[in-house]
Amino acid sequence: MFARYNLPIHLIFMVLYILEIILKLTAYTPRAFFSKKINTVLFAVTCTMLCAFITDSIIAGQFLFSNPDKLYYTRNLIVLNALRGFQVIEFSKNSQSFRFLLNCIVYTIKEIGNFIVLLAIFIYVFSLLGMEIFAGKLNFDEKGHSLTNVEIDPGTSVYLPRSNFDTLLWAIITVFQILIGEEWQTVFYDCYRGAGAMVSTAYFMSVILFGNLIMLNLFLAMLLGNFEKASLLGQVKTEEQRAELLYPQGIRGIE
Repeated sequence: MFARYNLPIHLIFMVLYILEIILKLTAYTPRAFFSKKINTVLFAVTCTMLCAFITDSIIAGQFLFSNPDKLYYTRNLIVLNALRGFQVIEFSKNSQSFRFLLNCIVYTIKEIGNFIVLLAIFIYVFSLLGMEIFAGKLNFDEKGHSLTNVEIDPGTSVYLPRSNFDTLLWAIITVFQILIGEEWQTVFYDCYRGAGAMVSTAYFMSVILFGNLIMLNLFLAMLLGNFEKASLLGQVKTEEQRAELLYPQGIRGIE
C-alpha cells in the first residue's frame, strides 16, 4: 500500500527537486551554490535518490515509475527526503521572529544541561528504589490475584504488567511513565496489589511530589526564564552588555 501510492508522489517531488537544483545552478554559479551547507546537503540527498532510482530501473530492466513495488533501493532511501526539512533554516534568515525562536531554543538547550543530569540521577535513584521494593512482586494470575509469597503451580498462567520493576530498563521506563502522568494510577494499583498499600503509597507520593510537582515544574520555570534571557541577549549589541546580562553580579575569581 505504501509503495503503491506514496512512492510515485515522492518521485514526483524528486523531479521537482532536480529542477530546483538546476535552476539554482543556472541562477548562481556552482561556487556560490555550494558555499551554503544546506545546498550541499540537499544536492547530496537528491543525487542519492536519483542514483537509487536509476539502479532499481537497471536491475529490473524497465522504467519503474509505473511499478513502484520493485523500487527496492529507492524505497529504503526515501527517508533521506526528511533531511530537506532543514531547509527551513535557510528560510529563517528572512524572518526575524522565526530566527529569534530558533536562537531561543538553541540557547535553552545549552543552559538546561545541568538540570538534565539532575533529572537522570533522580530517575536512576527511584528506579533502583522501585526495584528494591517491587521487583518480583507484580506477578498476577488470570483473575488478577497477586502471586506474591504464593507457591505457583506449574500450569498456572502468570501475568506480568508491562510497567514493572523487575529489570533496570523497565524500572526506568516505569518511573518516567509516572513522572509524565501516563496512566500512573494503573501502575500504582498493580504495586498496591503486589506489595501492599503503605509502601506503594509512600513510594508513589515521593515520586509524584519530588518528580512531577517539583522537578518538572522547575524545568518549565527554567525554560521560561531562559526564553526571556535569550530574548534580552538578542537585543544587546556589545560584549559588556552580554556579560552583564549573563553574570549580573560579575565574575568572581577563585578565592
